[in-house]
Amino acid sequence: MSDRLAPITTAESVAAGHPDKLCDTISDAILDACLNIDSEARVAVETLVKGMGGEGPR
Repeated sequence: MSDRLAPITTAESVAAGHPDKLCDTISDAILDACLNIDSEARVAVETLVKGMGGEGPR
């Protein structure tokens, strides 16, 4: 019997043009780079973008 935990997979969907779409693309690229270096890496990536418009009054 293996001591390894089963992988956890999550997914989310956002509409095209939403700022989260850019954040998801950046986060995915960072995750892919980490997994290319170490295929068993455990990675948590949080991305924030600012200045895309729609942030409210300044």
